[in-house]
Amino acid sequence: MKKDIFIFIVILIVVTGLAAGAATFYNKYFKPNEVFVSCYDTADTVLVIEGDVISENNPPVVRDGQILLPFDTIKKYIDPYIWWDEALQKVTVTTSDKVIKMETDKLDAYINNEPIELKFPATQIDGVVYLPIEFLASFYKINVRYSSSSNVVIIDRQDVIHRIGYPVSTGAVVRKGRNVRYPIIKKFEGMNLNSEDSKIYIFEEYDKWYKVRTAEGYIGYIRKEDIVIKSYEIGIMPEKIRERPKLPEGKISLVWDQMYSPTKAYLERKREEGIDVMSPTWFQVANRDGELINRADPQYVEWAHRNGYQVWALVANDFSNIDDTSEILNNGLKREYVIKQILAFAALYELDGINIDFENIYKSDKDAFTQFVRELTPF
Repeated sequence: MKKDIFIFIVILIVVTGLAAGAATFYNKYFKPNEVFVSCYDTADTVLVIEGDVISENNPPVVRDGQILLPFDTIKKYIDPYIWWDEALQKVTVTTSDKVIKMETDKLDAYINNEPIELKFPATQIDGVVYLPIEFLASFYKINVRYSSSSNVVIIDRQDVIHRIGYPVSTGAVVRKGRNVRYPIIKKFEGMNLNSEDSKIYIFEEYDKWYKVRTAEGYIGYIRKEDIVIKSYEIGIMPEKIRERPKLPEGKISLVWDQMYSPTKAYLERKREEGIDVMSPTWFQVANRDGELINRADPQYVEWAHRNGYQVWALVANDFSNIDDTSEILNNGLKREYVIKQILAFAALYELDGINIDFENIYKSDKDAFTQFVRELTPF
């Protein structure tokens, strides 16, 4: 009896020890960190360009509602050719078709020698030259904004395509690193998950994590399972497009490629002579707001180009919903929204063309459909 009790006690001690060890191991390596911390440990204004925090000796300055960037920061990260004339106290910016000149502490500027009045001048602060970056934004093809809630200046390049995501639940969090052991820098509890405050820009992609930027300009990481990609944004189309397979003169041969579900079967196909263009069924209008369903596969484009085919992705309406199609075709803002998505996808996947396949539309919408194509064509 005593022996049995002794064995039981030994087993109990071993089991308790293993449980305690397992709990310690879990808490150390697997238990999510619930600590909420500030993303940036500084009182200075933070500069974020795309998905990177820019750390320089001289931070941005926000004065009288104007965003000012140090000359050296602009030269290093935006315009390596910007020029500062110490003797004349003058800044010169050159683009492909413009020369912009600004003198410090003067509201008069010149674009191609034509005078223009600035809202805020170039100025020196503690011996450092600062420039009103919002005035220069259009010349540099950048978007600039300031988040007062986080004291962050955010700059995005207009020719970069941005993946936009939103959290799938209020339990999603953004962390400082790619592990649940890192502290939290943003929570979504009590928030509208489809609002601008919940909007997330997605940059680098890892096995289970995305590197992201929140609406406030916080740079962090979120688990892929906690976010859904809903749209793409692009300010302007890239100026250069890579060389594409050439088409024959005269008539071409286009093949419609049904791809309504994920597949890699095309990788097994052999090149078919006589085919010039592949048109995969990748995009479809999802609703009367003009949002597009995206089934694109970047590897398909690589495969097609290797085999000498151009890729003209098919964009279809909802064949079964004639009223939604009519609503979009007759609404200028919704037509524009559809076109912007098409352009973003075309640039993102390096498409060679677009195949518009709108069916089952009202005869009375023929002019509106023609206008939709006219508005899409110049791009």
